[in-house]
Amino acid sequence: MASQSPEEAFRRKSPRSTSFSNMNYAETPLDYCFEVNAGGRPGYADPHLLTERLSLLNDYASTLGFVSLFDACLSEARLHHRNGAADPNIENFVNSGCLEELFDIFGKRNKTIDIECCRAAEGIYVSEFDKIRQLDVMNQSISLWKADYMSAFNFNDLHSAMRQSAPNLVGLLERLAVPQRGVNIVSPTALPTKYRRVVVMVIAVLAQTRNPSTNFVQAMFSIFLFASKVPKRVLGSLSHVGLCTSYSSVRSALKSAAADSRKRLRGLGAGEMAFITVFDNLTKQMNVRDRRLVNNPEFLTLTAGFVLLPPASRSSPIFSRQDIRTDLISSLRACDFVPSDDDFGVMRQTVAALVASVVKDFASDFHIESSDLNFPMPDIFPIDASFTPEILPLPTYDKDEGIVHDMVDILYSIQSDVGLKEEQRRHSVSILGGDLATVANIRYAMTLSGGLIFGSEGRSSSKRRRQTI
Repeated sequence: MASQSPEEAFRRKSPRSTSFSNMNYAETPLDYCFEVNAGGRPGYADPHLLTERLSLLNDYASTLGFVSLFDACLSEARLHHRNGAADPNIENFVNSGCLEELFDIFGKRNKTIDIECCRAAEGIYVSEFDKIRQLDVMNQSISLWKADYMSAFNFNDLHSAMRQSAPNLVGLLERLAVPQRGVNIVSPTALPTKYRRVVVMVIAVLAQTRNPSTNFVQAMFSIFLFASKVPKRVLGSLSHVGLCTSYSSVRSALKSAAADSRKRLRGLGAGEMAFITVFDNLTKQMNVRDRRLVNNPEFLTLTAGFVLLPPASRSSPIFSRQDIRTDLISSLRACDFVPSDDDFGVMRQTVAALVASVVKDFASDFHIESSDLNFPMPDIFPIDASFTPEILPLPTYDKDEGIVHDMVDILYSIQSDVGLKEEQRRHSVSILGGDLATVANIRYAMTLSGGLIFGSEGRSSSKRRRQTI
């Protein structure tokens, strides 16, 4: 049988029905051939006479001045690129996953294709990496460190910001970090937290290598290690591999954060909003390496505390002395302090709910049915847990609250640190809290000062009394 050309094979081909829903026959200059419907998908060509059809198509492309079909595809992409428009054919081909399959087929036969594909993707990864390096959260200066940075640090937020700026680069690192078995990445949000931390740390180390000033994540690790009393030598070694910053940078960050926290604390008085001050004694044992006659371990007594700021939904202006109705004190009776019948009822419901909870937990361990124990916890003035208060630490005072003149100095120091003006010290009411001993010492110090401990007269009189005590 004489050989026939691909064109003759097409011309001798008779119309037939096909099982491919996206293919039909249409009359063309080549007589009868395959034509794709409007809803056809790339990668699903009819396999009938596929070799002959491709050979004819390559010959026809050569007559039109193209080396191959790939050359024609590149020419079409360049034409649309010069016109500033997207090529729907190429986009449909890529979005259907055909380009990935094409690279995979060529890569199995020629490893050079894999190298060229990776080299072509380098520009994408480098541009996305530069976007990550430009994120504000990655370029926060250590010299201008704020206390809010420590409370706002979150690996999940960093991972989300990085993925939004560089989806391809972060996706590649996620694929490298996650083991092949045991973890299925359905979506970026379903990635376990430990893998997100790994991705963030890898990008942070690379970013610091490019620019030493991009060291926000390393600074947070350094502060954590410093608070854990890690030796300076360890910090220096870890800084050489990009996992943390140097010891001097940690000290600079802590000084900046302390200055910002003190500025925030001193602005409370100008805010004219009420706050609660809580403090207590802090006893620390000072050990020595080698004991001598005059070098023995001893206890150091200090005073530490914090200021609690209620959320905006429960905040109120600073209380004045007029807010305390001293004229109604004489009208108080014993029944005002004794719990009412409703209070006892609430206590009974509370105890019943607690006991039922314990019994249910015990019954569940032994697979015992306990659905009949329905004792709900009563809701009395519920507070929304989402409205959390803000806590600002006070400086540590080298004072002993058990000594009267030290307690007076502590109260004056607190008023100065929170920024209370002289007028506020005289006429406002400061809310102070602590344990029973602290409250008793506060009251005793105020009694000795004649109730003027918050004014300038109280300061001078307390100094005179200090000399006589």
